[in-house]
Amino acid sequence: MDFGIIQLSNNGFLNVRTFVWFLLQKLIILIPLVLWFITCQQWWKYAILSPIILYSYQFWEATQDVSLLDAAGNIKAFPAIFCVVLLLFLISKAIKYRVEILIMYDHLAEEIEDLLKNTDFNTNSVLYKNVKRFKKLKEDIAQESNTQQQLIKLITLREELVKHLNIDY
Repeated sequence: MDFGIIQLSNNGFLNVRTFVWFLLQKLIILIPLVLWFITCQQWWKYAILSPIILYSYQFWEATQDVSLLDAAGNIKAFPAIFCVVLLLFLISKAIKYRVEILIMYDHLAEEIEDLLKNTDFNTNSVLYKNVKRFKKLKEDIAQESNTQQQLIKLITLREELVKHLNIDY
């Protein structure tokens, strides 16, 4: 079949119509997957790469003159899919680690707020003198962009508060 610029042959299929049907079948799935990957804002969008790689390979393989499609040829796409799965695993571990740090940060922040609320500042003069310093330090912690540094500063603040409370009682 000749379209002027493009010449289509059957590429191992029964006829050109079957070949075009096979290519369109792959494109109908491939195009929405690519659009979804491009427009997705979530971290898990890389999971969409596996089917994109597989369908792209099948589309490319159909343009080659081979006898078996969608069979053992898909194994050649396995290394790329394995890399995508490994990337997803690493990203999920990093996100899990960050979420755990944020949970610890929230827990420590609540604990410090409870310590400040439950303390009688009139009888605890050392702590009363340092309340403004503690509140300033807490504001500095909130502005810190590195969550690990926030957590370290918050733990230090909690330890200082507990130390001052234990000395004065």
